[in-house]
Amino acid sequence: MKKQSFAHIIVTRFNIVDKSYSFDAKGKPTRDDSWLYCRFDIFDKYCFESVKHQTNQNFLWIILFDAQTPKQFLSKIEHYKNDYNGFCPHFLTEEESAQLSDATRRIVCQYIAQRFESVDFVLTTRLDNDDALNSRFVDTIQNVFCAEKKESVINLTNGLQYFQRYDSLKYYSQPYGHFSTRVERYSCNMKTVWEEAHSSPHPTVPNISVDTSKPMWIEVIHDTNIINQINYQPKTLLKDLFVLPFQRSTLLSDFVTNILPKPSSAMRHYCLFIGWLGNKIKRFFSKK
Repeated sequence: MKKQSFAHIIVTRFNIVDKSYSFDAKGKPTRDDSWLYCRFDIFDKYCFESVKHQTNQNFLWIILFDAQTPKQFLSKIEHYKNDYNGFCPHFLTEEESAQLSDATRRIVCQYIAQRFESVDFVLTTRLDNDDALNSRFVDTIQNVFCAEKKESVINLTNGLQYFQRYDSLKYYSQPYGHFSTRVERYSCNMKTVWEEAHSSPHPTVPNISVDTSKPMWIEVIHDTNIINQINYQPKTLLKDLFVLPFQRSTLLSDFVTNILPKPSSAMRHYCLFIGWLGNKIKRFFSKK
């Protein structure tokens, strides 16, 4: 067992029972075989490799699965485990999922007790199973922690959205988002990053927003999303339309995913914006 000043845990919830997310954005059920086939495919393409190829491997990746995950998917989970030593699957019963915050805290503490002789701080990072990390994401988070060494919530604000259907990228900035990392003193009463909502400042600890020069994450927008949707922002609109298409290869150089450096068609990039703008105009007039 190791002795170090901190332990870093990435926590991903995959297909656990959560009645508030029983359907995706199109009203189709989540967690059935069809949804799982799509979600595992997306996980393969974007999420798994981006974590596996982090330049700093001083972390553990805990992935929470439903204990009733169909057998045909268990071999895939075993493959991930064999392929990447940092991949730590854990299966939750429906009863455990009903007390998800408590279960997440308990599991994190179990892994720390098994792997470390002692730690002072625990960093827990939230990562959805359909998103991707810059290969220097972990290293950047740990550098911010080492400079501060205090309880806080760290957000790397700059990332990208990738719209799968159009094979199109755009800039996206979130001061408080679902790639956040919570820093806590290690104890049995720690909360983990999943304790609080991620869309607003944390109410009890300092919020550290780091404006990185490069995008540090990719939010993937696809047909089985539950909440996320494409969102153009005024401060990056011109860059999205006229600069990003020519910087795509450079922006993706720090990501290990299946997103190709060159888009299949520049026209798709502009069709995505036109479709988004049309929907905004339609919603505006529908409110009149």
